[in-house]
Amino acid sequence: MPSKSPVIRLLSDLVSIPSINPSLGPSNSNLTGEEGVATLLADQAGKLGIEIQRQAVLPGRKNILLRLKPKGKIKSRIMLAPHMDVVPAEENAFKPKIKNGKLHGRGACDTKGSMAAFFQAFCDLAKNGPLPLSTEVIFVGLVDEEFGQAGSRKLLSLALKPTSRLRANPPSLK
Repeated sequence: MPSKSPVIRLLSDLVSIPSINPSLGPSNSNLTGEEGVATLLADQAGKLGIEIQRQAVLPGRKNILLRLKPKGKIKSRIMLAPHMDVVPAEENAFKPKIKNGKLHGRGACDTKGSMAAFFQAFCDLAKNGPLPLSTEVIFVGLVDEEFGQAGSRKLLSLALKPTSRLRANPPSLK
């Protein structure tokens, strides 16, 4: 069997971390909240020396912001902004499985798949460069998108004013 790519390994790790939105989820606190996902991202980013910021949003729930500064003065910003929470599911939905070459599990499509792709590209840029001359690249893991969008609203308070913002919610979850 061929080895998994770094993105598939990361996606598998992300899917295996339950992150049900607490506003929607079961009373089982082992399945709710985004902190496990944020910790995984922060640990990997920290190993690369990436600037890490946490933004309190709701009690016990924080956005994570990772920043790559350009070589020169910031003239533009690109923001990669997936969300970390998922809708309710049974505990076995957090056991990633590959079927017909596709990874399945809660959040694989909405939006841990895009999170894995964005984050891996972000880390590859940090590790291998070259950094942009005048564009700051920001990765934001948002909380509470599946319920009240509190993470996005709180992010606006930072007035980062990205030139480009990439979100990757699949419109038909395919």
